[in-house]
Amino acid sequence: MPLLDAAKKQGCCVVVDEAYGEYTDQDDRVVSCARYAGEYPNLMVLRTFSKIYGLPSIRVGYLICSSADIRTGLQVYCPYFPVTWFSLYLAQMAFVDQDYVSDSRRINRMRRDTLQEGFREMSDFRCLSSDTNPLMVRHAGLTGSKLSDAFASHGILTADLGNMTGLNGRGYHRITVRNEADNTYLLNVCRELHSDY
Repeated sequence: MPLLDAAKKQGCCVVVDEAYGEYTDQDDRVVSCARYAGEYPNLMVLRTFSKIYGLPSIRVGYLICSSADIRTGLQVYCPYFPVTWFSLYLAQMAFVDQDYVSDSRRINRMRRDTLQEGFREMSDFRCLSSDTNPLMVRHAGLTGSKLSDAFASHGILTADLGNMTGLNGRGYHRITVRNEADNTYLLNVCRELHSDY
């Protein structure tokens, strides 16, 4: 891994945020950068119970890292009792219910594929491919702020990514795969925008 090798030579750490990692996992295997942790002690992989497990308010996540020094250093800065026992209990209950995770991944994949196909049918829209439940979309004829306004006028909340480094001025918005009714509504609004511009 060139990035990890370069960082290791420079004495730097690499932190990989896998908040949506469970969406890319398979039922029979985990797909994670953590597989490199043994070879690269400078690698830290983060996962959370906020996304596929649906528990954002409990604020529980975990670190995968092979370096005892890094783990010890983090303990120094970790506050006492950073999460409640109740939060840990909920996380444990969620973790053992892998059928829920598998079902969520399958349902999200079907809904995401339907959304992506809907966007492909509209030449004014571009939807980047994704394995998770957020999608990045843009409209060829509307700036990012005008697309925000158009979505907002129909009660659709999106994240305008126009000020993010690397995406500046490209008009991308982050949308989230939701239930079928919400996804259908989103596509219908986009079809109206497609025909208007």
